[in-house]
Amino acid sequence: MISLVALSFLVLFAGPASAVVPQDSLTAQHQEPLKVQVAVNHPQLSFQEGDTLRVTVAASKDCYLRLIYSEADGRNVIIFPNYQNRDDRVKGGIRYSIPTMFQVTPPFGKETLHAFVSSEKFSPSEGVDRGDGMLTLKGSLEEAVKKLRAGSIFGEYAEEKLEITTNPKQGPAHESTAAPPHIEFSSPGPTEFAVASADSTLIAGQVAGEGLVPRVTINGTPASVLGVSDSLRFRLKVGLRLGENRFEVVARTTENQIVSKTIVIRREQSRFAGQRWAVVVGISDYANPDIPDLKYAHRDAQVFYDFLRSPNGGAFPDDHIRLLTNSNATLANVRSAIFDFLSQTRKEDLVTLYFSGHGLSKGEGYTYFIMHDTDPGRIEETAFNVEDIHTALQTSIHAERVVLFADACHSGAINEYMKRTRSTEVEKNLINRYLVEMAKAKPGMISFTSCAQNEVSSEAWLFWEHGIFTFVLVSGLGGKVTDSQGRVKSFESADADGDGIVTVGELTKYVKKYVPGYTKNQQNPQVSKSNFDPNMPLSVVR
Repeated sequence: MISLVALSFLVLFAGPASAVVPQDSLTAQHQEPLKVQVAVNHPQLSFQEGDTLRVTVAASKDCYLRLIYSEADGRNVIIFPNYQNRDDRVKGGIRYSIPTMFQVTPPFGKETLHAFVSSEKFSPSEGVDRGDGMLTLKGSLEEAVKKLRAGSIFGEYAEEKLEITTNPKQGPAHESTAAPPHIEFSSPGPTEFAVASADSTLIAGQVAGEGLVPRVTINGTPASVLGVSDSLRFRLKVGLRLGENRFEVVARTTENQIVSKTIVIRREQSRFAGQRWAVVVGISDYANPDIPDLKYAHRDAQVFYDFLRSPNGGAFPDDHIRLLTNSNATLANVRSAIFDFLSQTRKEDLVTLYFSGHGLSKGEGYTYFIMHDTDPGRIEETAFNVEDIHTALQTSIHAERVVLFADACHSGAINEYMKRTRSTEVEKNLINRYLVEMAKAKPGMISFTSCAQNEVSSEAWLFWEHGIFTFVLVSGLGGKVTDSQGRVKSFESADADGDGIVTVGELTKYVKKYVPGYTKNQQNPQVSKSNFDPNMPLSVVR
């Protein structure tokens, strides 16, 4: 194991005296992929009792860093960040020393240094102080790694590990500054974790170091090798089964030193790789006094917007999301967001639409979202016709994947007003039926509506001052639901299989279970989809 000798703030080997990185999700400065290199101060990765172990790490881009050291007794220690270095942001292209010194102490054996980097900020790891300011993981290393990988699903991610041997003291303590042999992957990617959809893939890379034997195996199978003793290029095509596949790459030196590195490739269906766009609308305050105000629709929109901006929801960029609430949610602004703002989308992108407020149905072809400036006497001219969403999907929204969430069934009072003032027959909540049919007609579209035809959506103080549908929706996606005092309501997510990802299929089952349960079957969400991938990730659960 290792014991803390001295701990100081991050020491830079080269570059500026301090690294200033933006607080939010870090975007790539260069086109090269994110990767990390970690090293210790002995080339054979073998230490004796009393030796000083120094760790250095470098990432190719600005990113967030986590270091975990697995000791011989099975404990996993978080060595970075720590109580002295709480800021886990690092600059790309700079080698850091973390921390200043560790000393090798009993028990001895095989130990592992793990490095994880991500363009998305990692969630805090749960640990117990072991007495020197370092935290020992509460759960297993496998669970921690699973969460780290899942938390970076919407950004770039890389990991690396060094297998270290610690031994009882046999002679004078020693240390070296020479770099150990190193394995880097180039295919299927530069990191030790990759996702693939095909049933096979190419594993390729390079082994760099002194005195290498020209033989590399992958899970015991010899790979094709090219190169000389200090640089070997290897490649081997391997088969993939569904789920996680582990491949260990092994090389040897002429001094019989074994160098190994493992890559994990998860095979699954094709995953979304485009940009994410969203328009979020919530209206509680209506300008016309004949339209009854709602209590929490604007808060519903805000909490959904906050979720989309969070790492769990995909960290939508500021310039890719439009939030319109109350007086900003005019007909002109909403139409501009749908037809102009979303016209920037491309075929491979994902569009999320969210609306919370009054909805009105007056029969087939006359279904509306009520805007802040809607005039009940001029519905056709001043409300947003849901038919226009269909038009936008056909003309200006180019994305093939569209997810629509509509909590727009607060329409009982509006329908009563229309019955009193207009002769046109009103059909209650045909808005849901229309959205269901529209989803069927649009490939790659899925709609979640808060209730069925002839039902009315509910909002309540009991549900943290939110609509019941939105409360369940955001909770299921793993987001934070707060009341007006900022208190957070924690609730289980829709991640049924525990893989840290909430998919379309999991969210569908979740809302259909909990909304009827909370409302005593008075409100039954409707979900309609065409060929939308049920395994499409909608969020990650931290």
